[in-house]
Amino acid sequence: MKVEETYVLVEYAFEYTSKDGQVITIKPNERYILLRRTNDHWWHVRKSKNSRPFYIPVSSVFTVLQSVGSLLSNC
Repeated sequence: MKVEETYVLVEYAFEYTSKDGQVITIKPNERYILLRRTNDHWWHVRKSKNSRPFYIPVSSVFTVLQSVGSLLSNC
């Protein structure tokens, strides 16, 4: 089975404080896994499969990249 992930690449630096008080900082050329296109202004992303998700402003995204990986089934 193949799974497709979408990545966003940051063009512009941005920093904000989330509702829970966490400071979120993104920098140019960082890549994030896109979880959901929440609305026209913010997308839900995470740095890696095991990291905490957060929101990224769409205006800071340079491009969206597709990556196809394989999942191995249990033998």
